[in-house]
Amino acid sequence: MKEIINQLKSNKKLHIAVYLFLGVFILECTLFNYKHWFSLGYETIDASDYITEYGPGLSIDEDGIHVNDTASSFIRMQNMDFHIDNIYMDAISNTAPIINVHLYSSDAASYNLADRGATTIADNTLLTNYFDVHLSGNTDDLAIFFTDANSVINVGAIEFNKTVPFNFSFLRMAVMILLGMFIIAFRPKSELYNIKLFEAGRIKYILTTGCLIVISLMCIFIGNVINPDTTIANSTKNWWPANEEYVDLADAIIAGQLELQRTPPASLATIDNPYDPVKREDTVNAANETFDWDYAYFEGKYYCYFGVIPAVLFYVPYKLITGNDLKTWDLAIFCTIIYCIVCFYFIYQLYKKYFDKASLGAYLLSGIFLCFSSSIVYLIYLGLVYSIPIITSLMFGLFGLGLWLSSCNTGSLIRWKMVAGSVSIALIIGCRPQLVLIFILAVPIFWNETIKERLFFSKKGILNTMLVMLPFIIVGVAMMAYNAARFHSPFDFGANYNLTGNDMTHRGWVWARFPLGIFTYVFEPLNVSAAYPFLNLCSQANDYLGRTSYEPFMGGILAYNTLFVLNVLVFKLRKGLQEKKAFLMSLLPSVLGLIIMLLDIQMSGITQRYLSDFSWMFAITTVIVIVAVEEKLLGTSKEIKDCFYAIIAIGVCACVILNCWNIFIDGRYFDLKTNNPELYYAVKCMLPLY
Repeated sequence: MKEIINQLKSNKKLHIAVYLFLGVFILECTLFNYKHWFSLGYETIDASDYITEYGPGLSIDEDGIHVNDTASSFIRMQNMDFHIDNIYMDAISNTAPIINVHLYSSDAASYNLADRGATTIADNTLLTNYFDVHLSGNTDDLAIFFTDANSVINVGAIEFNKTVPFNFSFLRMAVMILLGMFIIAFRPKSELYNIKLFEAGRIKYILTTGCLIVISLMCIFIGNVINPDTTIANSTKNWWPANEEYVDLADAIIAGQLELQRTPPASLATIDNPYDPVKREDTVNAANETFDWDYAYFEGKYYCYFGVIPAVLFYVPYKLITGNDLKTWDLAIFCTIIYCIVCFYFIYQLYKKYFDKASLGAYLLSGIFLCFSSSIVYLIYLGLVYSIPIITSLMFGLFGLGLWLSSCNTGSLIRWKMVAGSVSIALIIGCRPQLVLIFILAVPIFWNETIKERLFFSKKGILNTMLVMLPFIIVGVAMMAYNAARFHSPFDFGANYNLTGNDMTHRGWVWARFPLGIFTYVFEPLNVSAAYPFLNLCSQANDYLGRTSYEPFMGGILAYNTLFVLNVLVFKLRKGLQEKKAFLMSLLPSVLGLIIMLLDIQMSGITQRYLSDFSWMFAITTVIVIVAVEEKLLGTSKEIKDCFYAIIAIGVCACVILNCWNIFIDGRYFDLKTNNPELYYAVKCMLPLY
């Protein structure tokens, strides 16, 4: 026993773990509960003794307090003449999960009622019933306004200067421990930067698995915060009708037909241009009918304009095996987790081919960065049908690139991996066609095999050439036939026939869209404020005079993934990258990302989820630059290397935090404040605010 104790005493890693846990525990009990400790000495005062008036905007009956006119819906307290540190209000709404209140009061600096700001009381979130007030001297007059029109509220006790309960949060502790682990693992002096990735042995698999477990748990958590299957009583079909398109497509495939088994309203056929949203809405409403939003309508039938491959690979087999419909939201989460695994696989193969001196620390940071800089959080937070073609394309695309790299990483060409990579990338044609442009990366990946060894585009390489191209030909021809059978053109995927908020058939190509689109997608800064949740929707103000699609936007790729600025170093590192035959591989992804971004601007418009179309390509360049700089700094001073690792670690940490935190932004589609107010306000109460 004594030996075991001595070993534990000498175990440095155990000491660090214990200190981390104790440090977080102390923070949890002190800083994050400072309101409890500061309020321990308060003497509670019953506010009911001072209530002098219920405003004329309120009416009271057995159901509670009815808010009829928010301009005069107040409870007023007077003749107090004491200092108020906080207010406790035991209140619950019969009509909503939250109660918004606005506070007015007098104090030593203001004889009349002055505006003191607004706050919110949330069901099942006790700490929201307590709100600190910061007033000068004593207060004589105070009014609490209820600002939710037509609400019915039950108000119990109202008290001043009440001790705030001690709130021990295991979730907050877990987040703080994870943050502490990240800081310790990736601090500049971390031993992870001294361990070579390809000499690391078992430790690299253990740490990679640990990272992926944490990332997967984060994906599951984020993907379920507003998942209607877990948080909303109604099914997805009632919650967002268009979310059933892949389910409908699977049913059509099983039935052996191209059109969906839905009947469009007869009034649509009477409209010269059914894609005009105003004309369509007026005509269908006048006929007392409804149409299916976001479905493709062509020649009197409904079609799914999303790529067919996800339906064939996931929805149809699931329906045939289980007899049930596959839930789109769950598939989005599953594919995102697989994509994150693929990110680490791809980077491992990438570094193995070009950067065999990469450190384990740089590899892990690069893997985490590639996952979150791909804007996956948006896709799983709102796991609707729109996320599926994008995340499956990312999954197939990066896996295919990883297989291609792996096929030529051993000194000889491994054909089955080469073919499997081609099949995986070719599947993108049936998911999100524009992303198949990544097949161009075959040029740098197989550069040596093509130029030096003549294993492609030569007599001895004809088989290899055919094996690489054949999957693209097969999938491409199949998709062309599928398109022609539905829309009379092999190149028409049907997106323009979408019954949405703008007429896609007349969208056209307008060069003036580019400045607005590029600024928004790349340079749009975060809209930051001092009020929770601190991030806000970006302004849509612009000088573009014309029609473009602009959905709620939360910031460009540089705002969330600041390390993208490192991509300009590709040209500075050009000589070293050329020596490794990696210059084209580092430059092309960003070029392709730019091309796809420009296509999205013209074909679709400005939408936050489209960042996932191209941000991962810019990220590929970034993870190459990271190890290229690391290798270049091998012979430099320790101080310079420490500074570099600090910059990368901070950049990756900021990327993860910002991408995850934007789920709290108010006003975004299906915002957390509206759809899961309990979590929204619980997180607010976890922060040591004001």
